Formats: sequence, C-alpha cells, structure tokens
Amino acid sequence: MAVMKLKKIRQQLEGANPPKEVRLRGFSDTDDEMDAFIAGLQTAGVRSIFFSTDFLNQMDEENVLKFFQALGDQVTTLEELQIQSSSRFHIEIIPPEALLPLRHAQNLKRVEFQDMQVTASSKAFIHALAKSMENHPSVETILLPNFFANDFTNTDPYVLDVLLTACATMPTLQTVELTGCGSHALSGQAVQLVSTRALTELLSLSRTLTRLQLSFLELEDDHFEALVTLLPRNTTLTSLALDYHNLGSRGFKSMMLAMEDNTAIKSLSLRSLRDIGLDGFAQVMLMLQYNYTVETLSVTASPSQQAEIDLYLRMNSAGRGLLRNPTATMNEWVEILARHSDDLDVVRHLLQEVPGLCNAAAFAASERRRRSSIAGGSGYVTSSATTTTDAGIAATKATSASNNTSLSSSGLEPQQHAQTAVMA
Repeated sequence: MAVMKLKKIRQQLEGANPPKEVRLRGFSDTDDEMDAFIAGLQTAGVRSIFFSTDFLNQMDEENVLKFFQALGDQVTTLEELQIQSSSRFHIEIIPPEALLPLRHAQNLKRVEFQDMQVTASSKAFIHALAKSMENHPSVETILLPNFFANDFTNTDPYVLDVLLTACATMPTLQTVELTGCGSHALSGQAVQLVSTRALTELLSLSRTLTRLQLSFLELEDDHFEALVTLLPRNTTLTSLALDYHNLGSRGFKSMMLAMEDNTAIKSLSLRSLRDIGLDGFAQVMLMLQYNYTVETLSVTASPSQQAEIDLYLRMNSAGRGLLRNPTATMNEWVEILARHSDDLDVVRHLLQEVPGLCNAAAFAASERRRRSSIAGGSGYVTSSATTTTDAGIAATKATSASNNTSLSSSGLEPQQHAQTAVMA
C-alpha cells in the first residue's frame, strides 16, 4: 500500500478489508495516534511491517519503545519485519532495548535491517539484536544487507560474532545474510567483522541453516581452512556465498578440498577482486571430478575457464549424480537424456560414462559390473571412459590429483593442461 499519514493507515486497518502489509516512512500525526494505530495493527491481523528510520525519528523515545513492544507482544500475527536506514537517520536511532520485545514475537519469520551502520556506535544495537534472536522459536531468515563499516579506528574486530553465535542457537533458522556495501573492504583500513570461531560455531551447531551469505567481512584464509572439516559433514546447507574477502590461494584450495566430499551444497559463490588463475582453475576442475551436487559456481575466472566450469555444472544439473546410485535403471537414464537432449555436450558425456545406454543388453551387463564394483568397494574402468564410484573415490583421489580434468564445450576432449579424464 502507498505511504500515507498514520491516521489514514489506521482507518484502513479498521476497514472491512484491512491490509496484511503496512509500509511506513514519515507521518505528520501527533504521538496521540500511536495507541490507536497499534490497536489497528492488532485487530487487522497484519503479517508484514516495513518502515524506515524517518518514521521512527518523528516519535519520542517513549513511543518508539511502545511501538516495538507492540510488535513483540501484541501484534501476534506479525511474520515479517523490515527496517531501512534513511539517508538522514540511521538504524542506530532505535534504542537497543527496543529490540528486546522481538523475543516474544512467536510467529515472526523474517527480520531485515537494511543499510545499517556496523560501527563502534552500533555495538549495543548489534548485541541487543543478537539477544532478541537468541533461541528465537520461529525466525527463519535474518538479513543485514548493504551495511556500512566506516569508522575503523573505533570499530572492534569481530563485532558481528555475537549475532552469528545467536544464530547458532535458533531452532528454525534457514537463511543468514550479512553483506557489506564494499567501501570498507576497498579502503585498505578494514577490520575483520567475523572470527573463525563464530563462523565454525554457526556451521557446526545449526541443524536447519540452508543458505549462508557473508560478503565484505574481511575473512582470511584461516576462515576458509576451518571449513575443510565442516563442509563434508554438513548435510543441510544448500547455498553458500563467501564473496569479496581476503581469500588467497591457500584458502581457495581449502574450499575446493572441502567441496569434493560435500553432497548438499548446490550453489557456491567465491567471487573476489582477483582472478583465480591457472592453479585455482585446476583446483576447481579437480573438485568437480568428485562433486556431483553443485550446480551453480561463481568464481572470478576467465571466460574460457568459466565455459569449462559451466559444462560440469550443467552435467551435475542434468543428473550426473545418478552414477552413484547402484540401483539406477535404464528408464532413469533415458529420462535424463530426453530432458537434456538439446545439450549435446551433456548427452555425449553421459553416453561416455554409461556406454551401455546405446544397447540394452550392454547396459545390463555394465550395470551388473558397476553394482558388483560398488559392493566390492573399488572403482572400475570402462572401455570408453574412466568411472569412479563412491567406494572408489578415496582410492582414485591420490592418483588423479596430478591429472586434473578439463572438458571442452564442443567435444569433451582433454585440454593440454590435463592428461587424464577421471570422472566421478
């Protein structure tokens, strides 16, 4: 609904068809309207409330506290709360204690604070937000997009740790997004906003988190190395974006090693201001030999490198993981080929992997060998392509590490920098 005076919004809330979404910016009414407005929010069963700090700036502190108290205790239907800093007034004008009633919002699912300041002056606000979210029974999404961190001389490192620690305690949390605006990272004066401890705690303790996006937080190689032991065991996270950090070759290699054995993440983003280079590209291609799950991978690569990476991603999306299914049937393979018949590279690859698809009798024979191989705990080699089963992956990694695979988009032929195609 359009932004309008508080009194007019209250009148709509009291009408025959009250809105379920309310957007507030500024208003010219007196504070005497606040009680009636809160009553209208209650009776209308409002689910979503969006407001800017201009709206709060026109209230005295007593009414700000009263408004947030109502959001936590009285508007029991509230599911989504979005607050945006205006160009004139930042989110820090909200008294930290005003956030605490959100602990009692039993149906709240989504909380978003846009364009806030992550500075020394906002430390109390961040701690109050963390306190309000700790063990929250219903929140599924926490978003802090496009925040600013500019007074580096007064900003303590790891200022966002307390929020990640609180996120690790939330039983229904699915999405966390903490993304900076980028200006602090480019200044050369930035401090780390998240510690290795807080990151590993979130990923090791949360049992419901499916999407994590952390950008411009000044993460170092140590953060990425800590994920090597966590990601292979994590079965809930399906989307991970760690963009624009101080990611070096050591951290990038650690991430690729961690992804080799991960079977849950479908979308991975590791964009940076530096190109991954030939070594990074080789590590990506080696990872993709063993990872059948990831379908979207964003790295800073050259166009030709990205084309070869995309081919593997298309094959994963097509259903390459069926190779790991010991009971895969002819019908399942035919369905995959039919769905992706317009992508000749994908079709050709699958036919190389399972040559028996061209002949039912040969397929049955190759499947018997494959299942026998899986049961026996070793990989096997076909005449037209080398296929590695789950049980044989550990044995083949050592020999394939020096034989990074790279398939061309036209014919899946090995490139000059890859000697052997070891497909997982």
